[in-house]
Amino acid sequence: MPKYISNAYLAHAGKIVQPGEPLELTEEQADRLGDKVELSEETQLGEKTVSELKEEAKAKGIEGYVKMKKDELIDALAKPAPEGATEPFTDDTEQE
Repeated sequence: MPKYISNAYLAHAGKIVQPGEPLELTEEQADRLGDKVELSEETQLGEKTVSELKEEAKAKGIEGYVKMKKDELIDALAKPAPEGATEPFTDDTEQE
């Protein structure tokens, strides 16, 4: 089942789910809830091709992404950046 993130307080499986909490729903359940839920980052990444994932990994500066399989790429991209880490800087201007 796809993983979603709650955007509102919901009652699911006999429990209250707060905004921002993850939950597993069928696509039909998610459709009925509309904008009260959104796909989790991991689920969104799973819908991308390996080429798209490798482009994202390259942009984020993930080492060894070239040899990674789809599941490994998803895991690496879904991990939060380490404390104090910043996005890699790319300067698109010409060097003199």
